[in-house]
Amino acid sequence: MVERTVEDLVDDFEHRARAILGSIETEAADGRVAIRLRNQEKVIAALIALVVEGKAGTIDEIVERSGVARRTIFRHFTDVSELMLAAMRSVVADSAPLALLKDVGVGPLDQRIESFVDTRLRTLARMHPFRSGANARLAELDAVRAGVRATTEMLRVQISKHFAEELRMIGPVHAEHVIDGIYVVSSYESFDISVAQIGSSTATVRAAWIHAISRLLMP
Repeated sequence: MVERTVEDLVDDFEHRARAILGSIETEAADGRVAIRLRNQEKVIAALIALVVEGKAGTIDEIVERSGVARRTIFRHFTDVSELMLAAMRSVVADSAPLALLKDVGVGPLDQRIESFVDTRLRTLARMHPFRSGANARLAELDAVRAGVRATTEMLRVQISKHFAEELRMIGPVHAEHVIDGIYVVSSYESFDISVAQIGSSTATVRAAWIHAISRLLMP
């Protein structure tokens, strides 16, 4: 199985999103394009900051925060949904380096479980402030759902390789169920419930996930 890289993850998210949104024309890199790109970055950064602060992220709020005129914003983005998707792409690109496991499959089981859990917690902690504020709006976007499927596939590959020895002992009949279980335990939704609803600290979530994954990997 081929190792996934940060570039693979971001490109896969982008490819799936564009397949639904339609291709975006590329432009020659001149001064005008550079200005447009800077404006896009300002608008996206403003939306992310507003959502993290618990605000709605309306166009008026984005205009005020970014300093970019409404008319200019709608030159770059067809509508607010496309802007939200661009913000999600930015968050994925920012958190992707944290999502890649180092030393996949190396070391004793307890060490591998801890490294897996720590990697997931770092990634989810980076994404959580934006995702929790924007989740309802993101759930409406087919392109975001397609991108999330790409990250799901990457995580399942990591799980299957990182715990390959234990999964072989469990056997092919139940190995896929165990992979699914580990994915669910360490999912964004699990993290959000633990932190936002139960009120658990990151340390408590870490201990709970290590315990649950250890039990799932028992032959």
